[in-house]
Amino acid sequence: MPSYTERDLEDSLQAFQQLVGAIHDRMPSQPQSVEQGLLEMVTAGNPDILPANSFAHRFLAQCPRPAFNHIAPGLSIAQNQPFAPVSGQADANNLFPLLLFASKSSAYQELRRAPWGEQVRDSPFAPDFNNISSYPAGLYLSESDPHGPHPFEDGCKLVLPFTLGSNAFAHTSDGALIGEHVRRQGDEAAEIEPKSAELYQLGFNHFIAAHDVQLSYVLGKWLEMIEEGNWKVDEHGVVGGVEKWREADMEDHWAEYQLAMSW
Repeated sequence: MPSYTERDLEDSLQAFQQLVGAIHDRMPSQPQSVEQGLLEMVTAGNPDILPANSFAHRFLAQCPRPAFNHIAPGLSIAQNQPFAPVSGQADANNLFPLLLFASKSSAYQELRRAPWGEQVRDSPFAPDFNNISSYPAGLYLSESDPHGPHPFEDGCKLVLPFTLGSNAFAHTSDGALIGEHVRRQGDEAAEIEPKSAELYQLGFNHFIAAHDVQLSYVLGKWLEMIEEGNWKVDEHGVVGGVEKWREADMEDHWAEYQLAMSW
């Protein structure tokens, strides 16, 4: 199974270009020119950390560089990579969680109870990266095994500096509450365990193997938030700090943040 298709790349590039264009159009003053290419910026000047034929490398090389700071509430174009290989060289057989849009806040560190009773860190990424305990919140490309059974190189996760779900309004695409455990027979209400990296995720789809939501859908949702006036724009880009994401678990706003089910 290919880890991404040309259509996946085209859809993500189109969604990103439309999002950047929508923000530029709403800024008080229009940018005179738009630079091309985010590859050098996002990789901190070391594009060799990404395989040349990877989705991330090809996507970033073709993205226009925005003339603003914030592409979403509290998120800016990343300028360093917390999970990059120490060697500084790409490994064609292994990828790493790639930070695309970064918050100034650190990602929330979730814990889970191990079978032996100890509380251990529960990373939103593959177990290979559990040794890195501090990294920025933000939107990451999350695939690390491009040759695995069901790879999605354009799969992504929005990792927040706090959890969602405690108010029982935030939903995944399948309609389940974020952090909802399967309701047992006789229970009057589902048990909720708030989560920090499930916003926009698909949840459960009977017809496909589980995978992280594809980047184009998240960028498309952000474009929708701009076009429908749910997010405002000023001279710095999208208005509102990272705390604005708490709206996803509020009664008056949760539906704006739920992503429709995709394949």
